[in-house]
Amino acid sequence: MLPIRVSVAPAGAVEPQSRSVVSPPAATTAACMLLLATMGGGGDPVGSLLLEQESQFRVHAASLRLPTSDAAERDEIASQLLWHGAREMAPLRSGSALLAQPASEGDDSMLQSLGFSATSMDQQPLLALLTRRDPSEVASYSHTTLRVSDIVRSLDFWSLFHFTPSRTFSTNGARAAWLSAPWTSLSIELIEVPQVVLQQMPSYLLKPSSESLGPAHVALDVTALGLSLPSTLAILQQRSDSTFGKTLRVIMEPHQQMMGNLVAEVAILRAPDGVQLRLTHMSGMLSQEIEPDWTRDQPRDSGCRLCDEEAQRKSSA
Repeated sequence: MLPIRVSVAPAGAVEPQSRSVVSPPAATTAACMLLLATMGGGGDPVGSLLLEQESQFRVHAASLRLPTSDAAERDEIASQLLWHGAREMAPLRSGSALLAQPASEGDDSMLQSLGFSATSMDQQPLLALLTRRDPSEVASYSHTTLRVSDIVRSLDFWSLFHFTPSRTFSTNGARAAWLSAPWTSLSIELIEVPQVVLQQMPSYLLKPSSESLGPAHVALDVTALGLSLPSTLAILQQRSDSTFGKTLRVIMEPHQQMMGNLVAEVAILRAPDGVQLRLTHMSGMLSQEIEPDWTRDQPRDSGCRLCDEEAQRKSSA
């Protein structure tokens, strides 16, 4: 690895004179950050990345200036700038999309080699950065664990979201795997329940129930993919059909949901073994605070009007 140093540029700093491989966004921006890359010994910057925030959940690479002499050096400088950008800018740390429009057709190929991916199924030039970390490493030891009946089938399903095994191992005789994706800090652990155990389990334990207490779903924030939720679903269905010859079961189509002053798109898919996978795309934040629908001091609604009236009479007696 080259001895490259990346730092946030002070006010008034000037970018290098080299050509930018991305075009500036057309939309007005709310905030910006300039990162400069220098070789380990210091000196003039050899590359730069200018980030401009379009909204709460969308950040654009307004310019990415790189040296043109050495391809390996150029790619390493670009990777370091993007790696630091995804960690230095607050919206990107919390999962916002980092978008870039290639300046030319050749730049499109280079950006995709750096971990960007097309944000739609058509040929629009806008790309979103997927590879924000090394996917071979466990993203986080804060994770969700799923007991599955067929670990290979589950590995296939989660690969649609770019999750790959970072570790495969056995636990108490069962096959298990840690899954990690380059665009999210969520880790998933799969533990395969042996067939002999499945055959001995009561049938009611093998049937998923959305009405029972306990875990309800696995939630995955797909905002960083840079797509609307309907477009995300369309690409997932295309990928599943072309890779496995199957379509995904959509339990709940994309719809808008309010969570306090947060506006989000939400959809629910059926994962293997009846697991509900909730996809969330953050759309915006309202400028005004919303009163909570309930408080700790508010009595619980029992669902029985006569019972509630009787309880109210007793409490006032």
